Parts: sequence; C-alpha cells; structure tokens
Amino acid sequence: PSPRVRRSLASGGILSPSSWDADAIGRDDRPLAANVLTFFFSLRERPIFPPSQQSVVLAIRGPAGFIFQEDCLDSLWAFGN
Repeated sequence: PSPRVRRSLASGGILSPSSWDADAIGRDDRPLAANVLTFFFSLRERPIFPPSQQSVVLAIRGPAGFIFQEDCLDSLWAFGN
C-alpha cells in the first residue's frame, strides 16, 4: 500500500488457514484453480465522512496473477463494529 494508506492501517493481510480449514472456506492453492482469499485489515481510527457521502470506494489488490470476479459484492463479507 501507499505510505498514506499504510499509516492508516493498524493491521492487515491475507488469512492463511490450516490445510484442515482451507476446504471449508473455499481455499484452493492449486495452479489455475478458483480460489477464495480472505483479506483482513483494521484501521487505527474510525474514518470521518461528511453526511452527504453515501458510499466509500475500497480498492483491494490481490497477489500477482490473482484475478478478482468482475462483480464480487455477492461474495463480500464485512465484519466490524
């Protein structure tokens, strides 16, 4: 990430499940296989946006060679408080 973004992150990465858990979450690291990657991150501070801003764009890059689904909103899970 850019230095500006990196300063905002408290932590972040890609979940590396055990081989036992990988099948349960759809992780398949075989070459050319469809795969589910679980990204996680937390921010140092809660961002403040003006009330007029209805949405926020979040851009995520995967590892080299990873291709995201064109529309992945159906498979997006967000957790937080």
